[in-house]
Amino acid sequence: MVTRSVRMWLAALLVGCWSVACGSALTPTAAPPPTRTAAPAATAPASLATPVPPTPVPAVATPTAPRAAAASPAVGGGSSGPTLRILSPQDGAQIALPATVRYEITGFAGGLPAGVHLHAELGNPTDGYRVELELAGLAGETTLPDDKSLPGRRDLTFVLVRADHTPYPNPLARATVRNLLIVGRR
Repeated sequence: MVTRSVRMWLAALLVGCWSVACGSALTPTAAPPPTRTAAPAATAPASLATPVPPTPVPAVATPTAPRAAAASPAVGGGSSGPTLRILSPQDGAQIALPATVRYEITGFAGGLPAGVHLHAELGNPTDGYRVELELAGLAGETTLPDDKSLPGRRDLTFVLVRADHTPYPNPLARATVRNLLIVGRR
């Protein structure tokens, strides 16, 4: 006979395993303390009577910067650096090339430094494909060109870069639009 506390322990263990296997953010909930009832006729072995609760499993995190971040007080990309926010397109959207990209940049005092622009990247930054996009200012619109390598269902990462094409090192200087359906010439 399995006691209530053993069933709760097994349920918490299964939830923890599910979190790790599926990358889910589920976390096991603590089992309620066992209630005292009349002793059963047959008692469970000592190893089952007082189960050890499972060690909580940390949720799997996705290494992306938040889509909307607070403005950084840094001047010209100091210790915190600038923050890039893509206003449109949004995750899961469908766009037709050439497409308008609305953006907002914070963290620069006195306006956008000369030569700062965006890279729109597909895949790995070192060996993936990228398109350069000009910026009109700290907030505005730029155009994603009708490039034959862009169409398809994509995760598109926008990276804020200096005039010499080096990216700003802080994670908030990049934003990823996920599951974007891009329609254009092939």
